[in-house]
Amino acid sequence: EYHWIGVDDKLKVHLIIVVNTKEENNKNMPSDDSTTKKSVMQKLLAVNSKPTPETFPELPDCVIWIRFVLALGYGFFVAFQQNSRGAVNLLFAINLVTFIPVVYANTYLGANQEAYGTKLLFGGAVQGIGLVLLIWIYFYTEAHAEDEAAFVSAYEKLAANSMTEDILSGSAGDVSDEAGGSLTEESEF
Repeated sequence: EYHWIGVDDKLKVHLIIVVNTKEENNKNMPSDDSTTKKSVMQKLLAVNSKPTPETFPELPDCVIWIRFVLALGYGFFVAFQQNSRGAVNLLFAINLVTFIPVVYANTYLGANQEAYGTKLLFGGAVQGIGLVLLIWIYFYTEAHAEDEAAFVSAYEKLAANSMTEDILSGSAGDVSDEAGGSLTEESEF
C-alpha cells in the first residue's frame, strides 16, 4: 500500500510503473533454487543419461560431494572398528574415495570421462582421503584414551632419559657446528 502525500500525478504514475515492473520480474523469477537443485539431482540420478560438460557442467562438483559423503561414512566406520590399524584401511579408503564415484559416473550415468578431463577423475580425491584420515585419527584417539596416555608416558620417560644423559655427559650446553666451532659463542650481531 502506497500513500502519495504532496506528490504530483506524473511522479505517481512513474512510481506505479516501477512497482509493477518489479512485481512482473518477481513473477518470472523462481521463488527459491529448488527447481535448479531438483534438475541437478535429476541429472545426477538419471540412468545412462550420457552427460557432457555442456548438458551437465555440475557433474564434477557432484562427484566431489559424493567423495566427501563416502569419506565421512568410511572415516566413521574405520574409527569405531575394533581393529582399525594398518595400511589396509588406508588403501581401501583411497580406492573407495577415488574410484567409486568415477565408476558411478562412467557406468551408471554413462559420462564421457575424457570430455571432463581430470576434474571428474581426481577432483576432491585428495581432500576426501584427508577427510577420512582426519575423522579416523580423531575418533580413534578419543576412543582409545588409555593407549594415548601410555604413549605420552613412554615418550616423557624417553625424553627425560635423553635429557639426563645429555646433562651428565656435558654435551647438552655446547653444540658445535660442522667446522668445529661452537654455535653458542657470542657474535657481534
